[in-house]
Amino acid sequence: MRINKRLQINVVATIVTAIVICLVLFLVLSRLNLAYHAAETANEIMSSMLERATFRNDYLRNNTARAQQQWFVKHEQIGKLLKLSSENLRGAEERKNITKFIEDHESIGRLFTAIVANREKNRSNRSSPDLAPEVVERLTNQLNIKVYDVVLDGRNLLQSSRKSRDSATRLAGWSIISSLLILIAVAIFSTRSMGRAVAERIERLRSGAEVIGSGDLDHRIEVRGDDEFTELSDAFNAMTEKLSCSYHDLENEIRVRTRAEEELRLAYDRLRAFFDQRIGGIGIVIANAEGNIIQSNDYYLNILGCSREELLGGLVDWRRMTPPEWLPADEIALDQLRRRGVCDTYEKEYLRRDGSRVPVLITDVMMPEDSDEILAFILDITDRKQAELALQAAHDELANKVEERTRELHEKEVLLKEIHHRVKNNLQVICSLVGLQADSSQDETVRAVLSDVTDRVRSMALVHEKLYQSSDLSQIDFAEYARGLLGYLWRAHGNAAAVVRLTLDLELVALPIDTAVPCGLILNELAGNALKHAFPGRSEGEVTVSLRESVDGRICLCVDDNGVGLPAGLDWRQAQSLGLHLVQLLSRQLDAEVEYSGGEGTRFALVFGNPRSQN
Repeated sequence: MRINKRLQINVVATIVTAIVICLVLFLVLSRLNLAYHAAETANEIMSSMLERATFRNDYLRNNTARAQQQWFVKHEQIGKLLKLSSENLRGAEERKNITKFIEDHESIGRLFTAIVANREKNRSNRSSPDLAPEVVERLTNQLNIKVYDVVLDGRNLLQSSRKSRDSATRLAGWSIISSLLILIAVAIFSTRSMGRAVAERIERLRSGAEVIGSGDLDHRIEVRGDDEFTELSDAFNAMTEKLSCSYHDLENEIRVRTRAEEELRLAYDRLRAFFDQRIGGIGIVIANAEGNIIQSNDYYLNILGCSREELLGGLVDWRRMTPPEWLPADEIALDQLRRRGVCDTYEKEYLRRDGSRVPVLITDVMMPEDSDEILAFILDITDRKQAELALQAAHDELANKVEERTRELHEKEVLLKEIHHRVKNNLQVICSLVGLQADSSQDETVRAVLSDVTDRVRSMALVHEKLYQSSDLSQIDFAEYARGLLGYLWRAHGNAAAVVRLTLDLELVALPIDTAVPCGLILNELAGNALKHAFPGRSEGEVTVSLRESVDGRICLCVDDNGVGLPAGLDWRQAQSLGLHLVQLLSRQLDAEVEYSGGEGTRFALVFGNPRSQN
């Protein structure tokens, strides 16, 4: 496994572990927060109960309206706190306690309300003054009993909330410790596994590099696997092999250079005899960087129009014979000679005695034995320059003809586009005429037939429309064409197509017009048949159209629906339907294979070769 993938796996494992730990801690802390909130609510309930008891005693002793109002306010506050506490409790025992608490709390409210009502009644009705105190006293005793029960309920609630808080606190502590231990364990495991995998391979690379560095170029580093270290070891081995080859090549080159220097000295001695011979076709010169020509053959002197007497008298200087615009080329050649001992072949011109110019081709070599002399070979290229001028004139003439031909082709392309545009317009006119004829007919069969004709003509018109819009008039993008054709079919069939979902899975496939037209007609027939016959009485359906081109250039156009399928026992090749008959005729025209499968729905697959890829 590759190192970067291992790192990604370790990072993902650590992140997932951290996320799980965070989720666990979040749940534990949420529970702890609820427990603390429940404990605070219980304390607040007990405090409110004490305040309510104080208001009750004040009311029973003094019978003041303010104490009565404060009691009812505090009683309502306790009820809200009890409701809030019941929402936060989770245990069955705790819910049972809080339910009893609420019932006792409501009983206290009813008893206290009865006491207040009897006192008010006693105050307003003086006819039976002895009966009301007895009722109030009995209600007060019952109230005291309920208050005692409520105190017990409050104590139970307070104890259970404290237990829940302590339990949640312990759980939070253990969860935090366990999470930290798990995270540390995951980090240690990831680090050790990565370190073990990396350290072993680094050690092999290091030891192998030491062996290679000691001079053993035949040593190879073996690191097995499919990670980056394996690629690095392979690179080391390849580099070592190249170094070994380069070392042997360098030894051979040194031997070759030594032999070449010896041969060059011999050739230099032999070259001196060249100047005493009349060698035609090439000028041979020995000169120095200051411009002095030391020796040359007769061919060179003929190029310059000089005599050997002028050469021996020191009157021939290549700098004075070079036009000013060509002096930079000579300086570049001199610089190359100083650096490499040889210069690239370059062109220049010489000024002859009669003022005319002669174009030449020069190659310079620095003489051996630390000499400052230059050996030059000069070739008169006057004939070649004249041929180049003639060739340039012919090239210019050919360029003019190509430009003129390009302009003519562009005009023909514009004309061809206009033809496609007009064919498309004419086919659309035919569609419109057929549509008008269908609208004027009262026979549904005739209308259906004319509608099919309209769809077929429209499929052919769409091909010419795509060609008119395309920059390449020899082919169209059939995937884009199929989208346009199917979109038209779904719009044309209106409500019948509204309940049928169209799914497209189309690859970019370019087809010539001779293939696109019959292929588009087949797609029109298959998709139209699916819309008209596959979903009778259904509220929904799906038609899937896919287009694929394999590596060998075979194209597969598939139309698949989940409708009712063809009738059992029906051979679609023997069907009397004009659409299926057209599919057979057009598939033979394309030299295509038509694959059919039924069952739950219908699937037609058209497989044929792309003429564009075959060419």
